[in-house]
Order: sequence, then structure tokens, then C-alpha cells
Amino acid sequence: MQFGDNEFHIVLGESMGGVVRTEFGVPPSRIMCDRDTLCCGPLAPLGDREDWDRSRLAYWATVEREQPERPTLLQQLAAAREKLAGAQAINLWLGPALAESLLTGFVLEAFGLLELDRSRLRLIDLEPVFEALGGRHPVGTFHTDLLKLAGTWRPMDKPMEACYRQVWRAATAPTPELLIGFCRSDTPWPRSLKEGLRSWLAWYPAVKSGLGFWDEMLLNNSAANPVTAAQTIGGCLRHAAGLANCPGDGWLFHRLKRLADPDLAWPLLEMIGDGETLRHTLTRLTDAGIDVLNGDENAIVLNGIEDRIGGVSLSLGDGELWFYDGETLAQRARIA
Repeated sequence: MQFGDNEFHIVLGESMGGVVRTEFGVPPSRIMCDRDTLCCGPLAPLGDREDWDRSRLAYWATVEREQPERPTLLQQLAAAREKLAGAQAINLWLGPALAESLLTGFVLEAFGLLELDRSRLRLIDLEPVFEALGGRHPVGTFHTDLLKLAGTWRPMDKPMEACYRQVWRAATAPTPELLIGFCRSDTPWPRSLKEGLRSWLAWYPAVKSGLGFWDEMLLNNSAANPVTAAQTIGGCLRHAAGLANCPGDGWLFHRLKRLADPDLAWPLLEMIGDGETLRHTLTRLTDAGIDVLNGDENAIVLNGIEDRIGGVSLSLGDGELWFYDGETLAQRARIA
């Protein structure tokens, strides 16, 4: 593929930006990197620009110790608005992972907010790259030569725009019915997109354990004897290779600390060490954690729940909770 001098590129993550820059000689000034991972934490419909950025940055401040020094994608788009308005094309580099699908929906919303022409958007499909790698994720972790396998660009036509708008509506809705509906086998949406959103369903608590997918995996990769947080998280990432929805190690460390929070009635992990670095923090399963893994206790019965998945708030104070039953989500008034 070759790109003109008046084309821009939107990518997920610095590493993917570096690949596009190196492989295709795109100047850094033409690349906009989204450093957010939209499948993590709360999402809301895009309204006021400052409110949106403030909400997402506040969430990541609870996850990462260091505040991002570079502008958000929304800030980058706003700053380059005049150049984007006159651009020949704006290329979105996308793999099949959920975070990239959400990014596409977000970009469509941002273009509407900034009154930019959505017809200038083009999609570059990275799914063939991941197929060559056996499905490994996320974008940006592969050798640059493999980028030559990427599909040629496609226009953001009306059916494609409608699809990604539905992804965004489902992700930001206050209840998950739209998400459940999008994932059904009889819907017309692309299979890879449905698989990405379907994997998000497993982040909801399971009926038996009260744990979401990643929290349960963190416990499963822990032990009754102390192990480093790096070992626990590394085990999770190895087991998750190939998933269409894999967060970073910083977010997993944040979830690990939630499971070990001493303010919980029954912490599921005990944390030893500085609690700030992966290699200098040890964790081990508590008796409560072992009981939950063995199916003898439920994490929500022990400790309650306060969490957000996209636009959905999970709290005992909200009445019925949504649970993952291995296939889809269902509401239950009682946990046990």
C-alpha cells in the first residue's frame, strides 16, 4: 500500500503508530495514536469534549500511577480539525479486537461532534495479519513485515458506519440489552465484531463464582504460596493469547489490587511488598479466595460489587444484577 502526502492515520497505541511510521514512511505529524483502551472502565455517549476526556482520564488515574503526558485522541482530532477537513483520506488501522471496534465507533462519534466529513474515513483491515499469527493480539505486537498482509482500504460506507454506530450504542448503553442483541447469531453484523463483543460478556460476573473473566483468571494464576504479581499477570496473558479482548498488564495489576483490597470484608488475595511494581509485589490466595475458586463461596456474597463495564454500572444497590451464564447475560434478583 502507498499513501498520499495529504492522508492521516488513526491507530490504537504507540506501538502500532511506530509500525505504520516505519513500514510506510508516514511522518509522525500524520499519525494520531489513541492511548486509551475503551473496553476498560466506564463509557458514556460522547457529548462535551472536556467532560469525556475528564471522565476517562480520571478512570485511568485510578489504574495507572503515571498520568499520560501526551494528548488524548479527542484532543488530537480537535487540534487537527482544519487539516482533517481538507485531508484526502483518514485511515483507520483496525484488527478484530474489541478495543479497535470501540475505537471506530468513537471516531465516528468524534467526527460528528467536530463536524468533520465521515466519508473521508477509510478502514484498513488487519485481520489477515492476525490470522497469519494464529490470532495473537493486540495490534502493534507483530513484526513490521507482516503488515504487508493487511487488506486494502475500504471506504466507510453507510452499512459499515451503521454497524460501528451500533457497536458504540451497545457499548455505552446503561443496560446491556443492545450488547446482547448485537452478539446474537441471527444478527447481520460481521462475525469478527460479534466475537469481540461476545468476549466482553464474560467480563460480567459469573453466576456461581461472582467473578468476571479476568478476576477469575487472576485468581486461577495465583497460589496459596506467594508469587510475584509479574508471574500471576504473565500467566494470564499467556493463557489469553489469541483472545479478541485482551487488556494490558497495568489494568490487570489494578484488578489484582482490587482483589487484595484490605478494606474488603473478605479479601480474596493477600498482597505483600511495595504494591506498586509487578516484580516487587507478591500475592497469595486467602482462604476466601480458595473457597471462591473451589465453588464453595461467591465473591459478591462475600464482598458485594461496585464496577463498571462500558455504560453499565454493577452494584448491589441497583437491584437486579447482570450475570454471565457461559453464553449470554441474564438478570438475577438473588445471588445465592
